[in-house]
Amino acid sequence: PTQLQQDRAADSLALVALYNATNGPGWTNNTNWLTGTLDTWHGVTVTADRVTGLSLISNQLAGIIPTEVGNLESLTSLALINNSISGSIPTSIGNLSNLTTLDLSLNQLTGSIPPELGNLSGLSNLNLSANQLSGTIPTTFGNLTNL
Repeated sequence: PTQLQQDRAADSLALVALYNATNGPGWTNNTNWLTGTLDTWHGVTVTADRVTGLSLISNQLAGIIPTEVGNLESLTSLALINNSISGSIPTSIGNLSNLTTLDLSLNQLTGSIPPELGNLSGLSNLNLSANQLSGTIPTTFGNLTNL
């Protein structure tokens, strides 16, 4: 398979992992998830055959954010606002080097903010408010010069 085919497969598997980890069948809107092509899945934006946006706001996601989300390497925007997502923020989100928007506000996330988020040098919009996060803001956030 070509690199693009491999990348598309990785995107698809990452989204399926999210669906399975957050009770996809119980979402308010899961139109075409696991059935249609990726560009028809509710909340998914595809640009040049890669997943670039994921917006599942107020969609009754319940569970954890799986590590595989870090494989969505072309993602520029991740918005999972106002759901019932628990557990910690996966360090793998620090791999999403194209991310400009990360909004995980209004969930039940716990633990500390991973210092790996400081790798997201293009990040211009970050919202982790209204969760149960603890600890200090990582010093690596000093790298986020576009915030």
